[in-house]
Amino acid sequence: MMRNEALAKAERKNYFRFFFRNHKSVKGLLIVFLILLIVNCVKTGIGTIKSNHNLLTGLEVLDQDTFIESLKSIDSDIAGMTQYDKYKAGLDYHDGSDSDHDGLTDKEEIEVYNTDPLKSSTMDDLYTDGYKVVNNMDPLQAYDMEKPEFTNNQCSEVVLSAENVNDLEAVVEDVTDRYSLSDYGINKIYKGYWIYNYSGTVTIDLTQVIDTNDEIDIWVYEGDFLVYGLSDLEKCKYQLNGNQAELSYDFNGESAYYIYITEKTTLMDKIFATASKKMQLNNSKDDEIAFLLKNSSLLYTLHITKMDVYYPEQDTDEGNENMKKRAMEIYQLNDTDRINFIASNIDEIQMKYEKLKSRVPGMETGDGVVWSGKEKNNLWLLIFGYWYHDDGIVASDTVNGSNSDDSTQVGYNNYHTTFDPYVDELPFQNFESEYGTSGNCTGIAHLTSYLFNTGTYPSSGSYNGITWDLNGDNNNTTLMDAGLSDYKTNTFVDDNSSPLSNYLGDKLSSGEQEFVKMIGASFQEASEKLPYLNEYMISNDWSVDWSVAETMMDYLDQGKILNIGLYLKQGSGHEITVYDYYFNNAGELIFRVYDSNIPQNRLDDMELTCDGACYLQCKKILRSDGTYGMAYLYYPLKGETNYLASSNASIMSKSSIIISDENWNVLN
Repeated sequence: MMRNEALAKAERKNYFRFFFRNHKSVKGLLIVFLILLIVNCVKTGIGTIKSNHNLLTGLEVLDQDTFIESLKSIDSDIAGMTQYDKYKAGLDYHDGSDSDHDGLTDKEEIEVYNTDPLKSSTMDDLYTDGYKVVNNMDPLQAYDMEKPEFTNNQCSEVVLSAENVNDLEAVVEDVTDRYSLSDYGINKIYKGYWIYNYSGTVTIDLTQVIDTNDEIDIWVYEGDFLVYGLSDLEKCKYQLNGNQAELSYDFNGESAYYIYITEKTTLMDKIFATASKKMQLNNSKDDEIAFLLKNSSLLYTLHITKMDVYYPEQDTDEGNENMKKRAMEIYQLNDTDRINFIASNIDEIQMKYEKLKSRVPGMETGDGVVWSGKEKNNLWLLIFGYWYHDDGIVASDTVNGSNSDDSTQVGYNNYHTTFDPYVDELPFQNFESEYGTSGNCTGIAHLTSYLFNTGTYPSSGSYNGITWDLNGDNNNTTLMDAGLSDYKTNTFVDDNSSPLSNYLGDKLSSGEQEFVKMIGASFQEASEKLPYLNEYMISNDWSVDWSVAETMMDYLDQGKILNIGLYLKQGSGHEITVYDYYFNNAGELIFRVYDSNIPQNRLDDMELTCDGACYLQCKKILRSDGTYGMAYLYYPLKGETNYLASSNASIMSKSSIIISDENWNVLN
C-alpha cells in the first residue's frame, strides 16, 4: 500500500512538471497572478494604515492613572477623605456625590445615617435608603413590600418580578415597529420590547402577542440603540408554562435590552431577507424619497427578465441620474444593463407597493421585502423591496460646494441652522502637526464654530508662543469670511503629507504654514481652557443628565452651532461639531455632526453607518432614581468599532461628553 501511494505521488508530480513545461503561458499567468496578489496585499496593508491615520483625534484626555493620582491632593466633602480616597472606595469623587443614587449623599450616608453609600438599599429590601429617611423609616431595618408596582411597565403582557429596589424603576416599552431585523435574517416581528433598569425575571404572556400555535423564536439584543454589527442578536431560551414564556436570560440592571418575538427563522428566510435594506432615520415630512424594486429571482438569474426599479422623477436629467445611483447603492446593484429604471412619483410608488403587498399575501419584513408564504421555497418567487426615506436629506444636483465628488453629494434641508456641509466644512480631513501631534480636531472645531456663529475670524493672533498671520497669502482670505469649503481642496492633506500619515510640515507654502499655526494655536488654547474629559467621566454605569441634550437643542434653536467633546472607545478624546437636530421615527434625538475626520460626510474606502450625514444618536431614559438621563451613541463608520463613543456600559465601561460654544465656554 505504501509503495502504491509513493508511485501515485510521483506520477502526480511528473504530470504537473510536464504540464507546466508544455503550457508555459499558464505558468506565466500563475506567476503574474501571484505578483498581483502580493502587490494587492501590500497596497491593502498601506491603505489600512493610511485609513487608521485618517481617524485622528486631538482632544486631550489625561492618562487615567495620572488623573487619579492628581486627586490625592484635593480634599473631599467627607471628613478625613481626599477625592482620591473617595475614588478608591468606589464612590464618585465629586463633592455632593450620591454614588448609589438613593437620594442621600455619600457624605450623609457615611457621617449621619451609617448606611452603605454603594447600595441603594443597605438592607437589600425594596425601599431605598433615601425613601426610608424621607418617610421616617429606619434605613438600617428591612421592610416587606406587599405588592411591588412597576409603574413604568407600559406592556401588561410583560410580567416582572423585583429582585432589588432598582428593579421597581424598570421601564418596558413596545418597540415592535421601531427597527427592522432583516440584517439578521429575520423577516417577521410579532412583538418587540425595550427594557432597562431591570435585573429580574421576564415572563411574557403570549396569548396577547401571537396565535400560540405559531412557532416562534425569542431574541435579545443588549444596548440602547439597535445597530447591526455593533452588538449581537442572541437567541434566547425560554420555558413555556401554558401561554407564559419565561425567558432564560441574565438581565443586568445597568444595561438596556431589546426583546423580540419573531417567526421561527429558516435558511431560506436568511437568504432572501438580505434582498433590501431600510434605513430608518426620522419622521419629518419635509422631504421624501422612495424606491421600489421588483423581480422574479429565477427569471432574473437566467437573464430572461430585467429588474424593475421605480424612483421619484426629478426636474433635471442630472437629478434623475443621482436617484438611479442612489437606488443602486441601496439595493447593492452593479449591472445597469439589467435594470429597468422607471421614473414615477412618491405617491404612485407607495400605491404600487401597497398593491404588491395585497397581491402577494404572506410575509413581510420590516424593510419591505415581501414574498408569499406559500411560495417562499419556489424559485419562481416574486420578490419586491420598498425603501422609504424622509429625513430631509435629498439626492440633488443643486448642492453647493465644488470640492467634493459630485456623485456622492446629497442636499441637506436643516431645521434649525443654515449650516451646509458643502459650504461650511473644510473639504479636507483632520491632520497632525508640530502643534497637534495626535490631531487638530479642537482647532478645526473652533475655526468652524467661531466663523459660522460670528461670521468672521481674526486675520492674526497668537497663543502660548504660537504666532500666526493669514494676511500674507491671498488664498487665506477665504478663511475670514463665511464658508470653509473654498479653502484648498479635498486632497490638500494627502497632497502635502506622506502616504503613511497626515502630518503637515515642510511641504507647505508659507501661507499654508500660517493656517496650520492658526489651527495649532486654537488647539493649544482649547487644551488649556477646556477641562480634561476625565472631569466629566462617568464610570459607574450611569448617564449624563438629559439637560445636556436640552442645552444642545436650545443652542441650535438660536441658529448657532456648538462643539462636542467625546471620549472614544479607543481611549482618546475627539471633538466634533453639531449643527442640527431632529427626532426620527424610533423616537430618537438625532444630532447632525461635522466630524473633521469625515469631511463633507465622506471618507474614501469607508462606509457611513447612516445615509448622507454623520450623526449623534440620543435617547431620553428614565434613571433608577426617577430623574432623566441621556443615552447616546456616536458610531459614524461601519466596522470601525473603536472609533465610537457610547454611554452604554456593554460597549464602553467609561463615557464622557462635554458641550462648548465657539469661545470654549462649557455649557453642561
